[in-house]
Amino acid sequence: REAVVLSFDRPPPADIPGCTLMSQLAGHVAPVTTVSFSVDGQHLVSGGQQGALLVFATDETHKEVCTFQSTMGSVLSIGFSPQGNRVLTGSEDGSLRIWDLFSGKELSWMTGHLEAVTCVSFSPDGKLLASGSRDGTLRIWDEASGIEQFCLENHEGPVLCLD
Repeated sequence: REAVVLSFDRPPPADIPGCTLMSQLAGHVAPVTTVSFSVDGQHLVSGGQQGALLVFATDETHKEVCTFQSTMGSVLSIGFSPQGNRVLTGSEDGSLRIWDLFSGKELSWMTGHLEAVTCVSFSPDGKLLASGSRDGTLRIWDEASGIEQFCLENHEGPVLCLD
């Protein structure tokens, strides 16, 4: 049995049998709120309460490849494009952003949710984006234009997960 533990600020609990700290990833100055692996498994992106996204290599170096910084508040969700070169984020301020994975440049910004965006996803072909929110809506967006295509409003509570 093998366990992979990624620790951002402290070692794993000693009472987990067979658990060994492989690497400690440093860089966030506030709690980490979301983590996602790239489609090819070569990168790990972590988002935190201070609005930063850190990109780490998943090879033996675990080096920080890039940092994205914005004034968007807490990053609550991360999704990778099917091509693996763009990152979609959902934030506490109700916005979605698309970032270039390697430069950290913000490529687009979308608003429409009335509360925090709790989950995001690219469609398999990368042409559409989905976002769920604490406002109880699920919104579908055109990736190229950033224009909302439609909104499903019949949820009785927050939308917390997309798959």
